Amino acid sequence: MKIISSLLLILISFSLQSSSQDLFTIKGRLSTCRPYRAGNDFGERQLSLIKGKDTIIKNIKTSMGEFVVPGLQPGQYTLRFLNIFNQEVKKSLLVMGNLQEVICCTDSFIDTKRPTFIEKMSAGSKIMLSFESLGCFHDVKSSIDIEKKNSKLIASFYSSRDNKKKTKVLAKHDIEALILFERQLFQMKNVREDCTTVDYYTYTVAGKSVLSVTDGSCDWNGYLLLTKEIFGGEI
Repeated sequence: MKIISSLLLILISFSLQSSSQDLFTIKGRLSTCRPYRAGNDFGERQLSLIKGKDTIIKNIKTSMGEFVVPGLQPGQYTLRFLNIFNQEVKKSLLVMGNLQEVICCTDSFIDTKRPTFIEKMSAGSKIMLSFESLGCFHDVKSSIDIEKKNSKLIASFYSSRDNKKKTKVLAKHDIEALILFERQLFQMKNVREDCTTVDYYTYTVAGKSVLSVTDGSCDWNGYLLLTKEIFGGEI
C-alpha cells in the first residue's frame, strides 16, 4: 500500500512538473513605431488576450507601456488593442516558447479609404489646411495652401515659427502623404482629449470651411510628421 501511495505521489509530482514546463510567458510593449515618434506608448489603452473565440484576459495591465503575461499554454493567440485613432487592432501570435518581445504599434492606422479633398481637386481649385498648436509655453500657427495648376499640385507651406514660406510641386509620395493625413485627421475626431497641448486643424475649400478637428491627445502630432515628410522641416 505504501509503495502504491509513493508511486502515485511520484506520478502527480511528475505531472505537475511537466504541466508547469509547458506553460509560457509572453513579454511585450505598446509602442509608437512611426519615424520621429518611436518609443513606448504610455497611454492607458485596453489590451486584451484572446484564444479562439474566448477572451483569456480582458484587460492586461501595462507599466510604462510594457506588459508580461505568464502561464500560457502553447497555441495561437490574438492581442487586441485600440490604436491612437480609436480603431481596434488585432495582432496574432503563436505561443510555442517564451517570447522575448511582442511589439504592438499603437500608431498603426487601418486605412478607411475615405474620399479626400485633395483627390477631388480639379484644375484651378484651391485647398488650405490651417493649423494651430496651443500649449503652456507655445502658440504656433501654420498653413499649407494647395493649388491645382493643369495636372500639377503646387503646395506652399508657412509657419509663424520662422515667418517663412516654402513652395514646391508635389510628387506622388507627397500626395499620398496628404491623403493619408486627411484620413487620419478625420479619425482623430473620435479620440480622447487629456493633454495640455491642443492642436486645431481646419480645411478650407473654395473659401469655405469644410472640416475642423481638435486634437488634444498628444498622441498623433500628424501635422508635424506631414510637414517633415513633405517640406523637410519643423513647424
